[in-house]
Amino acid sequence: MNLFVLNLLSILLVLTPQCRQIDIILVVDMSGSVYRHEEFVVEAVDAFVNRFNLSNDGIRIGVIVFASEVDTKVVSAITGNKDILNSRLDYLRTLNANGTTALANALFITANEFIDSGRPNVHRVVVVLSDGEPDNVNYSHLRALELMQIHNVLMCGILIRTNGINENFMRLIAPDCYVSVEYEELVTILKQLNICA
Repeated sequence: MNLFVLNLLSILLVLTPQCRQIDIILVVDMSGSVYRHEEFVVEAVDAFVNRFNLSNDGIRIGVIVFASEVDTKVVSAITGNKDILNSRLDYLRTLNANGTTALANALFITANEFIDSGRPNVHRVVVVLSDGEPDNVNYSHLRALELMQIHNVLMCGILIRTNGINENFMRLIAPDCYVSVEYEELVTILKQLNICA
């Protein structure tokens, strides 16, 4: 871990989450570049979900998984029911990463999920786990970012370092909450990411 990451972690980390009401959506990359690293991603998502006590009037989490398209079998609407969320994670464990990186579409679907299922006057956070930028930037990400800004959604970007990564897109979508990590560091980062405002 480099010095920049260590400094950022001193800002982002918290020992125990003290969230009262928050809606969180994890946007998870399972494109081809994640192939043979899926277990790190799934373990990190599982660790993140299980660090919180979920309830429908307290902390709620949703998961959106993307590759070439958004995988509708894994999409979990924002919920306070850990059993529902864990059933989606069980399916996620069966996936082999493949395809392109439809991150822009996933962000647009995420923005719509907050509009459709998010609670008003509740802290809202998106945590994006990805190792790259969208393959087909069709500017839907700009509309998605605009919608998230209108709805006061904090964007956190976890960029997974791989060969040839471009940090520009992740810094664009998550300028205030961004960290670059190795696959092996994902679980630690997500267990400690402070998203509770």
